[in-house]
Amino acid sequence: MTGREQRVLTGYSAIAGQQRPAEDGDSSAPLIALQEKRKKNFELPELIHNLNLLVDMTEQDIIAADRKLVHHKDRVEVLEREGEKLSNLVEKEKQQIDAMEQIIDVLDKLEDKHNTGELDQELAVRAFTKLKEEFASEFQEFELSYCAQTVVIPLVKQSLVSWSPLAGRNESLPH
Repeated sequence: MTGREQRVLTGYSAIAGQQRPAEDGDSSAPLIALQEKRKKNFELPELIHNLNLLVDMTEQDIIAADRKLVHHKDRVEVLEREGEKLSNLVEKEKQQIDAMEQIIDVLDKLEDKHNTGELDQELAVRAFTKLKEEFASEFQEFELSYCAQTVVIPLVKQSLVSWSPLAGRNESLPH
């Protein structure tokens, strides 16, 4: 009533168990007679046993190879994902290294200017403002505000040495 159905075999041994039904519906009688006739004419139990053993071993080898293939495919996928993560991490680290090199360059220039006596308040303020705007996270993470204090405070002290607030009415802080 439902028509032909596809048969699913679970192993190679199930193939040997297939039988084709006869037209009249009684399929077992002629098949059994044919098998008995074959056994009488050509019976080699050792050969049949060896062939069955080889089929079983080959089936197990195929199953094991399939399991290995699935395992290796899964492993490749995991390694590809891990490789992508590591590539992203390396790229992020490169960006952080570039940022740190730029920060160090600015600080080295400030130190050189300070050692030669060419450093003034305006240059220091511009340098630290640039660092704070362009590298805000690094500025907070490495507490560069303390570095700014060590550079700017001596400059402010030096400019306040000559200032006398009570001497003039409208005199402002020297720059």
